[in-house]
Amino acid sequence: MVVKVEVGTYIKSQGILRKVVLVIIGLPLALLLVFQIVLVGSFMVPVLIPFIILSYLSVWLVYYKYAQNTPRLKLPYNPIRIYKIIYVFVECVDELLTGPFLPTFWQWLRVKIFEPSLPSQSLKKNIVYSENQPNRKLDIYLPSLNTQKLNSKSHSATVEPSETAPSPVIVVACGGTWNKAGSRDVYSPMAQTLRKLGYLIVLVECDRYSDTKIGDMIAAMQQAVTWIFSHIREYGGDINQIYLMGHGAGAHLASLAIIHDALSSLDLLPESGLASNRIKIPTWRLNKAPKVRGLILFSGIFDTIAQYDHEKHRGIEEISGLSRVMGLSGSPSGLTSPSALLLHVLKCRNQDTLRSILPSKMLIVHGDKDNIAPLHTARSFFNQLCKVGISDVKLKIYSNMKHINPAIGFLAQTTPFCVSLLNDVESFVQS
Repeated sequence: MVVKVEVGTYIKSQGILRKVVLVIIGLPLALLLVFQIVLVGSFMVPVLIPFIILSYLSVWLVYYKYAQNTPRLKLPYNPIRIYKIIYVFVECVDELLTGPFLPTFWQWLRVKIFEPSLPSQSLKKNIVYSENQPNRKLDIYLPSLNTQKLNSKSHSATVEPSETAPSPVIVVACGGTWNKAGSRDVYSPMAQTLRKLGYLIVLVECDRYSDTKIGDMIAAMQQAVTWIFSHIREYGGDINQIYLMGHGAGAHLASLAIIHDALSSLDLLPESGLASNRIKIPTWRLNKAPKVRGLILFSGIFDTIAQYDHEKHRGIEEISGLSRVMGLSGSPSGLTSPSALLLHVLKCRNQDTLRSILPSKMLIVHGDKDNIAPLHTARSFFNQLCKVGISDVKLKIYSNMKHINPAIGFLAQTTPFCVSLLNDVESFVQS
């Protein structure tokens, strides 16, 4: 059994843009305060009242947008909750200004403008993978004609997969399914980067909230993987090397689809009272289906119960789609938590049987500055996989890396961070 914990270094931006923005915004505000002190004699009333009103209106607009699907929309009045939500918003803005988003975006835009677009024969778009749900579609990115190992020094080339052995297949579960943010177009840069390593990339767009809940999302993922096993040979893919990859909610979807069905196949699912009657996750019966070789999980949400507590502590549980996606009005059930399901198996001492059904390889990549999905939940999930006895499981922790960084990092393939991520994926698949 191969068990590894590695620490990587994420090169943090110096935050020059943030400093510029702070100067542009802060300097006029400072002059305004001085002006008010001179004329009014006090700056507390004229400044704080508009700020408080604006804060409440902003938070209420967010509630109207993201919390209107609750059984009863109730706007917050508690100033502590208002402060917490504003603080989370400022955190997100700061992450964009200090993180890799803007510099990486400019590099990606430069590549898009000056490099030729992907030829049509290398991209198969809008393939329907569900006969009963024509809106369930996937895109297939064939391996590059001149496959390059993306690092600063070495380059190698191969020929088309049709002339060589079948290519490993990476199935990407698009994240953002809890807030309608995920789509195949968002993850297209990631697919175009990974295909240059010689992999066949499949972008799967599953159902998204609020149209559906977790059961339908899992069903869509199962149908997509079943379709891939049946048809991917036609595109030069190797059915013996199919990996599921996800980021954030996509990592949760991929891991839950596999682990929940493995327990269901062995009749090991825990009883959760009324929650088990309200959560309908379809069975796939992995002991009868083709077996996925491995999971590649970036910044994943593996413990929905701990995630709900974390969001409640931050004051955003009412605007987060977590509990509603899981089909519950409060804290999610253990049935929707990959980590809780593994813990249940370990308590029942059935890990030997479960190990024979689960994928033999798993890679978990997480950042120690992830404010959305805390690092300790990824560590717990990794430890549980080790106790189950997965033959090859690896946890890669990047210092200074936040939640969104892996998804953005694949935009510009020449950055050191992207090269490091690609090395993680390549070494995992080839091991």
